Amino acid sequence: MAIRVDGKSLARSILNEVRKDSAFSALQRKTLLVISVDPSSETVRFIEAKRKIAEDLGIGFSAETLPSDIDPTAFAGHIRSRVYAPDIAGIIIQLPLPTRLDVRQVFNALPVSKDVDVLSEAAFHNYFFNESPVIPPVTGAIDRICQEYRIDVKGKFVAILGAGKLIGAPTLAWFAKQGAQVCSFCDSASTICNILQQADIVVSGIGKPGYVTGAMLKPGVVVFDAGFTVAGGKVLGDFSKDALEGKASLYTPVPGGIGPLTVALIFKNALELHKQYQLI
Repeated sequence: MAIRVDGKSLARSILNEVRKDSAFSALQRKTLLVISVDPSSETVRFIEAKRKIAEDLGIGFSAETLPSDIDPTAFAGHIRSRVYAPDIAGIIIQLPLPTRLDVRQVFNALPVSKDVDVLSEAAFHNYFFNESPVIPPVTGAIDRICQEYRIDVKGKFVAILGAGKLIGAPTLAWFAKQGAQVCSFCDSASTICNILQQADIVVSGIGKPGYVTGAMLKPGVVVFDAGFTVAGGKVLGDFSKDALEGKASLYTPVPGGIGPLTVALIFKNALELHKQYQLI
C-alpha cells in the first residue's frame, strides 16, 4: 500500500520549530507582506492560508493588491518603496502574475534579505551555491519529506514537470546537488511518457488536474504532487487517483501534502533570513 504523506503534521512540526527558536519573539514584532496583481479566487485562497498561519503565530500580515494595468517598472518601484521598512520581515510576490509583466524585473527588486520565496536572481544564486540560509519553500517541502520518510535520492532518476521559479528550477537544482539524475521538461514534450515511465521520482506543479496517470508511471515510483487547481469546488493535483494509489510507493496528496509544508516554510524562511541578516 502506498504511503500517504501527512503534510499537515509536518507543517505543524516546522511551525513548532519556529515558535521555539530564540529569535521568534522578535519576529512577532514584524510583518509579512504579500503583493498580488488581479488575484484569482485560487490566489486569494493561498494568501488567506498565509494570513491564518501569521495570525496563529502572532506575526503581522499585510496583503496589497496592485492595479491590473501596472507596468513592471512601477511594480518594482513599489516593492523597493516597501521592502526597506523596518517592520517588514519579508515580501511574497504572489504568483501567478499577468503574462505581460517582466517577472525578472519584478523579482530582482527583492533584496536577498527579504526574499522568502528565493525568487530574485541574487537569492537563487546564493541558494544554488549553498550560500543561503533558506531554501525555496516547495523544494524545502520535498527536502523535509525526504528526511522524514528516509527517501534516499542519490543515484535515482528524477523527472520534473515544469521549470518555473517556484517549483521546477529550484527543485531540479536540489535533486542534482543530492546526487540524483534529474531532468525537467514541459507537459507538451513528445517524450513525456517514455521519460516518466523510467523515473524513480516524479515531481509536478503544472496545475493540470489528473494529467499524470498510472499508465505513465512505473510501479513503486515516489510522487511529489505540487499541483493545485480548484475545479467543481474541489482542490485537485496533477496526478490521477490511479497514479497515486495504483503505482506510487509514496505520494503527497492534494490538498494536505506539499501545500501546508510550503506555507510553513515561508515563515521558517522569514525567521532564518532575519537571523542571517540581523534584522531583528
